[in-house]
Amino acid sequence: MTAVRSPWRGRILAVLGIFLCAFSLRSAVASLSPMYDLISAEIPLSSPVIGLIGTLPPVCFAVFGILTPLLERWLGLERLTVLALSVISAGLIGRAFAGDAIGLVLWTALIFAGVGMGNILLPPLVKKYFPDRIGSLMTLYTLAMALSTFLPPLVAVPMADAAGWRVSLGLWGVFAIAGLIPWLLMLWRPRRPRSPRPRLPAPQVRRIRRPAATGRSPNR
Repeated sequence: MTAVRSPWRGRILAVLGIFLCAFSLRSAVASLSPMYDLISAEIPLSSPVIGLIGTLPPVCFAVFGILTPLLERWLGLERLTVLALSVISAGLIGRAFAGDAIGLVLWTALIFAGVGMGNILLPPLVKKYFPDRIGSLMTLYTLAMALSTFLPPLVAVPMADAAGWRVSLGLWGVFAIAGLIPWLLMLWRPRRPRSPRPRLPAPQVRRIRRPAATGRSPNR
């Protein structure tokens, strides 16, 4: 009796990578807005600075929405995903250690650059690894984005009150770093060579011999 193969077998790493990547794209953005008052108590944030931070997402998304397909042809889909998550991780950790408003703006711009790349990379990743489960995976990463949109505002302020705003901001870098692990494992994992497809024997055509002509007329 032939065993039924699970449709997720061999693709668990890709599921985790897509989920954690999608979660990091929104949590990196949603974790900052509730923290302005707490950050301002240590780093003066003027209205123009806050307005500048607010304009960074559309600008970065537009710029890296154009650059990402070009970078993907050069680096490949998985390597560029690793690069995007590395940029987000570095930005989240660096933002937690920002010493002034300029540093906060620059690290935030770096985060949004990685998020801009990730927004473009997720649909091709789903199509590449789950061409037979596109609907299920789109639902999964939509759920991850929804969770990472409303969860940070609920957690950020209580975490900041307990451990400080720097810990609260840097906490979300853990998810981006965790999202790197599945893609790094898939890059380092040796790919199995494809077994050659067996060639089918060419069909043999039977030739029918016709009787030789006698040269006599049928009337004779």
